[in-house]
Amino acid sequence: MINVIWIAVATLVIALIVLDWEGFCSIFFSKKKKTYIKACPKCAGTNLSIIYPKIDAPMMIGEKCKDCKYQGLMVEIEADKLKDFQEIMRHNEKHVKSLLQKKQLLRFLLNPLIIWYGITIIALLFILLMSYLY
Repeated sequence: MINVIWIAVATLVIALIVLDWEGFCSIFFSKKKKTYIKACPKCAGTNLSIIYPKIDAPMMIGEKCKDCKYQGLMVEIEADKLKDFQEIMRHNEKHVKSLLQKKQLLRFLLNPLIIWYGITIIALLFILLMSYLY
């Protein structure tokens, strides 16, 4: 009988060591269930509609964001963290726009035609300078 008690105590101690106190308590005491809200991964909007197939079938294809017209899978976020997610997405959107502008500028500067025109202009200026000096 004593061996069974020692095994139970050792199991509880190992569970406390492996799990933290909150994890250990969550085994015995149920926490309040969290509510989740679906949001668009592109704009963080919650104005969503379900997309059904054109044929008559009892299933849905996905969801569509009415704000940015994104179609596909949506992310589920805890209700109390939705504002943080929207703020991060707004900041991320500004960052992505600035990266796209830099990429478009780089694509313009590395365009072979622009490089050819630049080399031609530099060569003409060099020829004019050499003809002026001699």
